[in-house]
Amino acid sequence: MALSDHKWEFLPLLASKVTWAQLSDTENGWLSEASTAATEYQRSNDTEANAALLAIVSEAGKVSDFNTEAFRKATAPFYDTWREKYGDFIEALLTQSQA
Repeated sequence: MALSDHKWEFLPLLASKVTWAQLSDTENGWLSEASTAATEYQRSNDTEANAALLAIVSEAGKVSDFNTEAFRKATAPFYDTWREKYGDFIEALLTQSQA
């Protein structure tokens, strides 16, 4: 297994604009707060689970070195294409994925 950090699993919380607009400001606040708390919990849980699983795989000698910086340079044109279309949103995603 190579630790490339090139993929980040997540499940977005989606709501239609129509449904969101029908909620009160208080209800929107509840959902925003709950989704933020769920995100923090999920990331913490993933970090712990990944560490435990990495220990198991490492003990079996199944982890190889990976040059993350070279991978990022090689895939930079992909992100450049998306920056043209989505601008700052792509930068925010990359920043969060490396946090």
